Amino acid sequence: MAMEKWYQRSGEQDDIIVSTRVRLARNVADLPFPGKMTDGQREELAKRAEQALEGQALRRLDLAKLPRYEALGLAQRHLVSLEFAEQGKGTLFVSQDESVSIMVGEEDHLRIQVLAPGLDTAGALARAQQLDSVLEQQMNYAFHEKLGYLTACPTNLGTALRVSAMLHLSGLEQAGAIRGLIGSVSKLGLTIRGAYGEGTKAEGSLYQLSNQITLGISEEQAAENVKNIAKELTAKERQARQRLFADTDAAEDRIWRAYGTLANARLLSSQECRPLISALRAGVSQGILPGVKVSTVNEMMMNEGSGALMTAHKRELNARERDRERARVMRTLLTGN
Repeated sequence: MAMEKWYQRSGEQDDIIVSTRVRLARNVADLPFPGKMTDGQREELAKRAEQALEGQALRRLDLAKLPRYEALGLAQRHLVSLEFAEQGKGTLFVSQDESVSIMVGEEDHLRIQVLAPGLDTAGALARAQQLDSVLEQQMNYAFHEKLGYLTACPTNLGTALRVSAMLHLSGLEQAGAIRGLIGSVSKLGLTIRGAYGEGTKAEGSLYQLSNQITLGISEEQAAENVKNIAKELTAKERQARQRLFADTDAAEDRIWRAYGTLANARLLSSQECRPLISALRAGVSQGILPGVKVSTVNEMMMNEGSGALMTAHKRELNARERDRERARVMRTLLTGN
């Protein structure tokens, strides 16, 4: 029996907050940054990381040996960055439940990432810090007394920590309030971006809230700041949904139409599927679809991408095949048929 994935579990305030992510960037002192590394140095770095992580129950994946679609699937499930997936080299260490992923040889030597359902900044940070300590015992980190952890990008200096919460803000999006929120949180040292981070657009009303300040602030303070603002945004989203769902007939009609399409369609493009999943998730959170769990909707979100569909089939699929398989997966997850 396959191990339950992190996104199949419930979490605090998961009606709005899909996930919490903590990511630490680290570099070793005796190797050049990844952009200047040779293939031999990359392999040396991967071996060091593998030795340090022995006993942590993490599986090693070498991107050069993976089909492109499988690497894309990793990115679509937020296990690696899109840039890392596209470069076709580097190493990933990942847990069976996909809550832990460690990229070796991305922009920095090590990117330690922990994912958790709902709002759990403290739990995700504690797990990331534990893995960081394990790696630091055998790897000589590049560290400066005043600048903190040295990183390829100066904006990560200091703690080199990014804490983020993925929020489903369909109500605020429909109310046209997102632009104002972006301006408000930027004054607090945070940012709101698309689901895949900087330079990406929001799809399915998913937005990523994360800290921008890493220098002169502790890891715990950064995590607490994100947690507090995430809670405020969650409260605003609930208010927006109350107004949006005040017209009960129109709201229920929209949700049930989304459910009907996802439960019965034979062909679904990604562009059509994501707004439907967004509507479904909003309906579940408002109690309109009591028979559907939030975790089921999260699983639909993680498995509708082209990379996930092709990885399941272990081969490339053309556009029609992907649309057919996407519809089948959505039906199966939603109704069991």
